[in-house]
Parts: sequence; C-alpha cells; structure tokens
Amino acid sequence: MKNSHFVTSILIVTLLSFGLVHWTINEDPNATRASWFMIIFFVCFTIALFVFALRAAKSSDLYQFSRIFLASIMIKMFGFIFLIVMMIKKFNVDSKNLMLPSIVIYVLFTIVETYSLMKLSKSR
Repeated sequence: MKNSHFVTSILIVTLLSFGLVHWTINEDPNATRASWFMIIFFVCFTIALFVFALRAAKSSDLYQFSRIFLASIMIKMFGFIFLIVMMIKKFNVDSKNLMLPSIVIYVLFTIVETYSLMKLSKSR
C-alpha cells in the first residue's frame, strides 16, 4: 500500500469519525470530548502501527510482521477498554452516549488498519 493511500484512508476515517461524534453526541460536551480523545488515540495508534509494519515488511525476519500484527490487536483492544473506562470515570460520561460512537470509531479504524496491513503483507 502506498503511503498516500494510507494517509487518504486515515483522513477519510477521521473526518467520518468527527462527523459521527458531532452528529450523535453534540448535546453532551463530556462525551464529545471523550470521543475526540478516542479518535486521536486511534489515529496515532494506526499511524504508529503502519510505520512499524513498513519496517517489519522490509525485515529479513519472516515472523516479525505477524508478531507486530498480533501485538497491535492486543494493545488496541486493551487501549480501547482502558479509554472507555477512563472516560466514564474521569469525564463522568454517560455510557449510553459513549458506546455507539466508540464502537463505530473502533470498527472504522480497524477496517483501515486491517486493509493497510493486508496490503503491506502481500507486497512482501
């Protein structure tokens, strides 16, 4: 996958995520702020993972790419759960306002991440 396709995908998903947050929970400023943190987390995580995967794809170790992919799944899931719990506890966000946008954001970024990593693995 070319870097420009990856950047375009990230920008589209980020804009969709911000639109979703604005459209669904704009009446609760705490939930909106919490969702913005979540979007920023996923953008940074996906970009970092893409950079590590690019390096792993060029590595002579055939299993490094797989290890990075599996570790990223665990880190992303635990990070997502940690963010949800922290947002509910720290920002006093009603979980009903946060759950639907959070799950959609998670799925959108997971699709971009999986697609870009599969393209990278095929380019090896």
